[in-house]
Amino acid sequence: MLVYQDTYKIPVWAASYLAYGDRDVLSDEDVEIADKWYSEHFPHGCLFDFKGDDNEPYFSRYPAFGERNKNALPNRGEYPFLACDVIDVDAYVDDSTIND
Repeated sequence: MLVYQDTYKIPVWAASYLAYGDRDVLSDEDVEIADKWYSEHFPHGCLFDFKGDDNEPYFSRYPAFGERNKNALPNRGEYPFLACDVIDVDAYVDDSTIND
C-alpha cells in the first residue's frame, strides 16, 4: 500500500526528469544530482504526485536538492543549495519498504 512520505520542493529543472525520465535538456551533472537525491531518499522507489495544473512554480531558498552553494557554511546552519524555482511534490512510498 502506498503511504504519504513528505512534500518536497523539487527544482523545476528536474521535474520532467523525475516524472518521465526526460533528460534532454539536463547536463550529466544535473542528472547525477537528481539521481543521488532520489536514491538517498527513495532506495525502494516512490510515486510522485505533482498536483496537476494548480501547482505553480515559485522561487525558494530551500530546494530539496540542486547546485551546491560553494560559499555556504552548512555546519553554521546555512542552506547548502542555491535558490531556484521549485514546485511542491508529494512523495508516496510502499509501506512495506519503510523500515528497510
